[in-house]
This record gives sequence, C-alpha cells and structure tokens, in this order.
Amino acid sequence: MTEKKIRNILFVCTGNTCRSPMAEAIAKRILSNEFSEHIFYISSCGTSAFEDQPASFEAVETMKKTGLDISGHRSRHVSENILENADIVFTMTESHKNILENIYKKQSSKVRILKEFANIKGTNNSFDIDDPVGMGPETYKLCSKELEDSIIKAVEKLRTGGLI
Repeated sequence: MTEKKIRNILFVCTGNTCRSPMAEAIAKRILSNEFSEHIFYISSCGTSAFEDQPASFEAVETMKKTGLDISGHRSRHVSENILENADIVFTMTESHKNILENIYKKQSSKVRILKEFANIKGTNNSFDIDDPVGMGPETYKLCSKELEDSIIKAVEKLRTGGLI
C-alpha cells in the first residue's frame, strides 16, 4: 500500500452478486456518514463474475432491510484496469486474495483479506467471509452483519493510520 490517501476502495468476492455488492453498499454508507468532506469511489467485482448480472434477490432484500438499495447493481469481472485504479482491495476470502496475487502480480501489494485487515477472526478461526449464495435470509443477514463489523474496523484502522 502506498502512503497516499485511500480514496478508491474495491471489494472482491466470487460472483459479485452477494458479498461484494453488500460490502460496497455498507462501505458507502459508513464512509459518507463519517467522512462527508472526502470523496470516495467504492466499487466491487468478482473473480469469477459474469458481466452485468444483478445482485442476488436475497442480497437485495437483506440490504433493503438495512435501508440500502443495491437493486441497480450489475456485476463486473475483475480486471487489471479495475485493480490498477484501486488504492486498496478487500477480498472476502484468502482464496480470492491468492487468485488476485497470482494473476495480477503488479497489484498484489494493495490486496488484503477484509476480516484479516480488520483483525476479526470467525468462529472457524478463519478470516474468510463465507458465501451466502443459495442460503436463506438468516444467512444473508449474518453475512451483512459480518461485513458491517469488518468494514467499521477496517475504516477505523485506515483512519488511525492516517490513510483516509
């Protein structure tokens, strides 16, 4: 990570229809509430995403219950250009991080596992945020909470480090 101020934040999951769009929406709310004087570009993509797919119904409904609207989200597949433009990249799992580091070696210094960066270990002693795809509303709600807790801690770490 460079010493410049972080303004472009990217969230990466697999299909870019559940976790990363939810993380994107949550981060936009947190950062706009806490840093209204700054302009941030927050986006998401997926390591195996099909282009232009909507967020999953369950993700849309889960976010709607928190007052966030991701119904207009359209998936993007990760690319060199997307990573190049990001100041920091937060992945949902260690495997996402490994994929990005192996394929996009020049961008690897800015890639972090979200929960590891936030220093929040899960119940399975892992930093991974499990994919809720195909699961019920309660799983999506838990995933949303896990994302929010992790993003709050990550933003605090960036703030105290003088990076935002």
